[in-house]
Amino acid sequence: MQASSCGGLKAGIQLPAFWPRALTLTLLADPRLSRDLPVFAEGGDIAGFVKLNLSSKEAITGVSLLVTGDIITIDSRLTFFRMQRWIWAPSMGDPRAPMASGDNLVFRFHYFTIQRPGRPSVARQLAYQNNTAIPDPYSDPDGWQALEPVQIRGTIFGNRAVDAKCTVYLDICSLRYTRGTAIPCAMTIETADAQAADLLASIKSSCVFLQRTVKFSCSRIHSLNRIRSLGQATWWPSLGPSRDAHQRHIMGEVHLSIDLQPSSTLSMFEIEYAVALFPPEAAAFAPEKFAPLTTQVVEIVTSFAPGVRQQLASPPVYNRGSSLLLRYYRSLPELVPKEGKGPAAR
Repeated sequence: MQASSCGGLKAGIQLPAFWPRALTLTLLADPRLSRDLPVFAEGGDIAGFVKLNLSSKEAITGVSLLVTGDIITIDSRLTFFRMQRWIWAPSMGDPRAPMASGDNLVFRFHYFTIQRPGRPSVARQLAYQNNTAIPDPYSDPDGWQALEPVQIRGTIFGNRAVDAKCTVYLDICSLRYTRGTAIPCAMTIETADAQAADLLASIKSSCVFLQRTVKFSCSRIHSLNRIRSLGQATWWPSLGPSRDAHQRHIMGEVHLSIDLQPSSTLSMFEIEYAVALFPPEAAAFAPEKFAPLTTQVVEIVTSFAPGVRQQLASPPVYNRGSSLLLRYYRSLPELVPKEGKGPAAR
């Protein structure tokens, strides 16, 4: 398979013949996206041409193009999209004629969805434009969405009970975030124990993670439900003043790898992302239970928001979390009964 420049805005992908030197299919794909395989963007056309080079006469009843979208597993194939177009039929006349309208060759191509976040708040756009720190939720309430506050319970130093309220804020841009950028976030810890507040709000005790769930209906009774952590927040002290002695505020961001698969739902297959808040893994703190305290579904998309491009506030880090976090996700069952199916529903 070879790619060559074609027309400046397209890349010609030549696919080899099923019969030696008999048939060549050339696809005109986007050169900015295409590498080993042709890539077509959402809303674009699948364009190209077919060339026959036969050494002798062959009885050809027609030439058609069949495009299918398949989900392939170990033991099954699910077709969620099918489209067929005739390239040539006998009724169209001599295919070599200049005005002619325009065997089986199978090839793969990639499909690129185009979704984008909403526009950031005015204050955040100004911060990106001027390369300054983004405003916190208290100075830019229009730019943030507060998740439901949760209680963090546990002990510090092995013997002192702690009960703190934690509120996480996310950038409100439609809760859509472009891969290769980051999810801006902020967190407020409130507790009457000032020492516990310092421990729980430590910038080294990250407790906000990007979580991906892959769902697939693999049988009439069971579904595959695979949940993994794909990144964690990095934090720094908030520039804004604390409102009282028992509150701590920190700012952060969850870096999104450039090769993340975007959020999608295709028939019985779904990729879903969420921001998950866990108890802090802080020094001298032991939570009652290590499990998500709250989650917020977000979308990972492929295009940038309109306006000024987002600036990262910290060097990219794609750590999937501590051994404790990874152990939690590995403990989750992947094969689950469908609703209304299985022994639990009887």
